[in-house]
Amino acid sequence: QLEATQLADDIERRVKVGDLARVDALQARASAQQAQGQLAQSDAALHRALGLWRALTGQSQAASLEEALPNAVAQNQAATLLNLQAVQNEHPALQAAQAQVHSAQARLALTEADRRDPMELGLGVTRERAAAGANMETSVRFALRIPLGGDSRNAPKLAAARAELDAAQAQADAVVRQTEADIASASADLDAARNQEALAAQRAALSMQMQALVAKSHRLGESDLPTRLRADNEKFDADLSLARARIALQRAISLLNQSLGYLP
Repeated sequence: QLEATQLADDIERRVKVGDLARVDALQARASAQQAQGQLAQSDAALHRALGLWRALTGQSQAASLEEALPNAVAQNQAATLLNLQAVQNEHPALQAAQAQVHSAQARLALTEADRRDPMELGLGVTRERAAAGANMETSVRFALRIPLGGDSRNAPKLAAARAELDAAQAQADAVVRQTEADIASASADLDAARNQEALAAQRAALSMQMQALVAKSHRLGESDLPTRLRADNEKFDADLSLARARIALQRAISLLNQSLGYLP
């Protein structure tokens, strides 16, 4: 917007001295007004995004978009994708799935160890008279209870415990497969985002050089205003594409970190 305003001011000065036609000044001023309107729309979108951020997080300051991959992943990303053990100890989803498996294993082990009810030993003391006037007699009684048929009693419990373990293991395997798929997809997206960012940077550099040359030729009177405006618009579009590509790259890095189980 600042460049468009400066261009409009410069053309108006040249119109006053007779170097350019009045139509060029009007066209340049219209272009500056358009740039100012786009800037106002961008500011409004930024304020809306900040409002949503504050409502979502409760923080007044926006978070930085700069996010890097862990060193181990950045240095050997392919090995990490092939060997999930590299992140298994840190990944929350994998940890939760393994915790469910361990819990089911513990319940099965407890059920297998408790196959039958424990034996019971009873002891009782009785004092009684055989007849009226006789001395008190003391007797001791023992009782031993040995339960039978414990295996059949515990069969339903064992079956339920084994089924629970099978379900937990199946769920853990599904989580591993899903995690591997998420990592592979996020890695491919990151490679694509890096390529797009590199291409956008090249385009922005070329557009900047071209705009500088056209601006110089316009000041020297070697090119007309429409050519200058086209060069300015191309530079603006290239810079905008580069900014979006950099945001997409940071988003791809964040998604890969999340698929690896790392917090932002």
